[in-house]
Amino acid sequence: MTMLRPFVRFIGIVIAGLSLSIVGARGDVIAWTPSTTQAGAVRARLKIDSTQLDIDLRVIRPSAIQRGRTLVIETGKGEALSPLANLRSMTIATIDLSRLPEAWRGQALRHLIAKLQTESAAAQVLAHGDALSSPMLIVNATLFDGLLIENVAPPSSLKAPRIIALVGADGLAKLSQAINAREAEPVNQRRFYLTNTPLAPPARDPSCKTTNDPASADPARRSLLVALDAWTRGEKPPASRFPGVADLVPARMLKSPKIPDFPLSPGDDRLALRIDVDGNQTTGLLMPDQALPVATHLNLDALRAASGMPCAGAGTLPFAATRASREANRDPRLSLVERYGSRAYYVATLRVVADRLVRERLLLPQDADAYVAAGKAAPF
Repeated sequence: MTMLRPFVRFIGIVIAGLSLSIVGARGDVIAWTPSTTQAGAVRARLKIDSTQLDIDLRVIRPSAIQRGRTLVIETGKGEALSPLANLRSMTIATIDLSRLPEAWRGQALRHLIAKLQTESAAAQVLAHGDALSSPMLIVNATLFDGLLIENVAPPSSLKAPRIIALVGADGLAKLSQAINAREAEPVNQRRFYLTNTPLAPPARDPSCKTTNDPASADPARRSLLVALDAWTRGEKPPASRFPGVADLVPARMLKSPKIPDFPLSPGDDRLALRIDVDGNQTTGLLMPDQALPVATHLNLDALRAASGMPCAGAGTLPFAATRASREANRDPRLSLVERYGSRAYYVATLRVVADRLVRERLLLPQDADAYVAAGKAAPF
């Protein structure tokens, strides 16, 4: 059955093209020009109806093409998935269709996929989208074997293809809507909430005093794409890690640590995830730096500054290194030494957590090593 899937999709593309010609909308790739100045850059010229469109792509190919492998269409703006090309023998094509009229995006995508699939000899076609492009992927879901979408709740009525939905701290509104819908999870979907981590780079907000950058979502993106690829080939996917109704409370009930300059709960009835005594969320998919935190990770759209103004950005408030330094700052959160004893113990425990996530197929080995290496520079 798996071997028939690319043929069935090809027939579907042909039938779709025929149906478009009936209503007078035809399209094709009439030029394909690799760049001589930028590695992987390609300019495709499409003709849809009587209009010619130029679309810029970036195509990352594995060093050796393996027939039957995977083509990944990246419709977001990041480069998080590019390292997988050689590691997993994938071809990854980044396509920005946002400048095209919405009515033409599906047709353009169809023709570009057909060209890329022929060039890459790929049997599987997956796609990854950010919050802006994921709705377009859902509309054109029949073009793909699998979708990795972000901060969008896929409709339960969508029975194909296989879908992994990733929600970050910047998608809490959609998360609470999805939870309150209380629908049973469709068999072709898995959902993951990336604890304490926004999926889009947040803006800095001077109204709330925070330091450092928030955690990166890229390791989760990479591992879930690999899990999706395996799922479309018949391997059972990891179980969802998504909050339930019991994990949500009115935001006014959040109890923030009582330290100077710590943002306050908004005092309203919007739904928010529970937090622990440090102010961190503990529900969902916890990457190693969240399971063993060295700071409070703030989702500031659910908080407000001491002035009463809402915080619009995101950031972290590091734990003190020692008990003496936290007491000097009137910080009730345990220091790093009080939590972990020593940096050596912290790094060893980080390795245990990272290796468990690798076994659960929620973290790639190279990203596990990166978390451990970063732990060796922990500030204590």
